Amino acid sequence: MAKLMRSVPAYSVNDWNEDNQRKYIEAEREVLNARRLREEAKYLCADTEVNTHHAQQKVNAELSDRVKNIEQVRDQLDGQLQATNEEIDTLLKFKDRLERCLGSATEPTIITAKRCLEEREKRIGIDKTVDNVEKALGEELAVALNIQPILQNTLDNTIEQIRLLRSSKKALEKDLQNKTSAHMIDSQCATLKTDSAGLGYHADVAKIDTNSVTPETWLKFSHKNIVKAESERVNSVALRSHIEHVIDETDKSLKAADEKVDNALAERVGETEAARIYLDEQLAQVTGEIMQMEENVNVLVNAIKTKYPNMQVAQTRLNYRSKRPDIELCRDPVQYRLLDEVGEINASVDLLQEKLQESQASLKNLRRHQLALDDEISIKANTLSIDRDFCLRLRYELNQKLANRYL
Repeated sequence: MAKLMRSVPAYSVNDWNEDNQRKYIEAEREVLNARRLREEAKYLCADTEVNTHHAQQKVNAELSDRVKNIEQVRDQLDGQLQATNEEIDTLLKFKDRLERCLGSATEPTIITAKRCLEEREKRIGIDKTVDNVEKALGEELAVALNIQPILQNTLDNTIEQIRLLRSSKKALEKDLQNKTSAHMIDSQCATLKTDSAGLGYHADVAKIDTNSVTPETWLKFSHKNIVKAESERVNSVALRSHIEHVIDETDKSLKAADEKVDNALAERVGETEAARIYLDEQLAQVTGEIMQMEENVNVLVNAIKTKYPNMQVAQTRLNYRSKRPDIELCRDPVQYRLLDEVGEINASVDLLQEKLQESQASLKNLRRHQLALDDEISIKANTLSIDRDFCLRLRYELNQKLANRYL
């Protein structure tokens, strides 16, 4: 008990009063501090509420502006994409025209011209001439061969331009797809409110992504795609104008060359047919003359033969009278007359023989001319078979292809 009493400290009344006073003061200070903190917290809550509301309104406004900006660029991209698609479709039609022109105009023309030239090499004799048809076919072949690389080069340029348009189209589609995604995301963000579903905390999002770009860069990217698309369409329009010119010049050149060949061929066929008719008439005339000359030769031969009995009679009489005896071997008028008769018969036979030789020579010449005319008629028939039956038929088929090449 004595030990316990010694462990309790002894305080004075003053100590007790001071301690109580200190605690009152500290309590009062803490109350005041708490009241101040409550007031500050009240104002802070109100202020942060206003700031948060204003910040969200500002974000909402920025989001609204951003959505509008995206819509504007998206609409521009969409317009460029539609225009680019239309230009691609149009240029594809021009490409198809070029391919048909190349395959249905120049190629058939080259093949036809070569086949006609090759077939005309089969002409024979004097008909194997370098005539206007030959020259026109050579010119037509040269025109088609010169046009072909021009068309092919234009076609290659067209294919390349289509590739560039499609590349631009792909860039527009990708950009438009990204703009659509961004528009959907920012539109969704613009609709979010504090009571919206799906709200939550997300770590590590309150930062600037290193892959992000500035609004200026964003706008320049789409502007570049738009300018590229416009530039490619301008180039395509210029190319279409060039294609139109090339096809028009091709049509004019091939048509002029084709008409020149057709006119020359028709004229040559007419000349050959006229020559054939004249040769037929000459052959008929020569054949008729041969028949008459053969008859004339027979007449001359018979005329000569008819002189032989008369010669025999006259010579027999002379032979008999040469045997008259002695003084009876008189050179009387009969003797002289018989001698004259023999001379006259010999002279007649000589004249007939001479005329027979001339007639036989003429007959030989007539037969030679008949063979020559037959050969020439065969040559003309061969030429007509080539020019009229073969070449004109090929030319007609070519004209049908040229007329239908764009159908």
